[in-house]
Amino acid sequence: MSLLTHSAQAGQLNRICAWTLLVLSVLTLVWSVFQLVGVLALEAWDVRSWFATYNLVPSGLLGWIAAHATGLSALQLLSCIPCLAIAAGMLRGRNWARRGFIVLLLLTALLNLAAVPLLDRLLMGMLDMLLAQSSEFSSQDDLAQIKSELRDTRIMLWVSSSLPILALSAIHVWLAQRYRKADMRALFG
Repeated sequence: MSLLTHSAQAGQLNRICAWTLLVLSVLTLVWSVFQLVGVLALEAWDVRSWFATYNLVPSGLLGWIAAHATGLSALQLLSCIPCLAIAAGMLRGRNWARRGFIVLLLLTALLNLAAVPLLDRLLMGMLDMLLAQSSEFSSQDDLAQIKSELRDTRIMLWVSSSLPILALSAIHVWLAQRYRKADMRALFG
């Protein structure tokens, strides 16, 4: 038997979710600032040209991310603003924040599911860069060993990432459904 009423449980769940979102948003904001400063510093030092002197030119998704690193870092930084607003609104019982949190949960679930294939593409981009350097390996055995290790790494990426990501996405969908129930809606004016 539960010691808390349904409305008390709903209020407690809302506080936990709101504070978790607030803390994660602040941490992401701080990380994003440092990441943006780092990307701007790398651009100022023209690191891409330095990589090119060693024939390490990223292609595919890895190349696209390298070319748009500043914009992606700024986008990550800006994405913290609505998250902070939603967390503050949830703590104040605002209905727009509940709706925003539902959208945020579902969007995050979708992005989590897209993460594994994107990480796979990044890994393949690194493999392409290494294969471009294949003439510098001392033997074909070295190249074959690296290909084998990367293949194994790719398999481990899929195996070790898929189940936790599916579980996390399921939790996000469950929370979104939970926030649509009457006892949760009653918390928000």
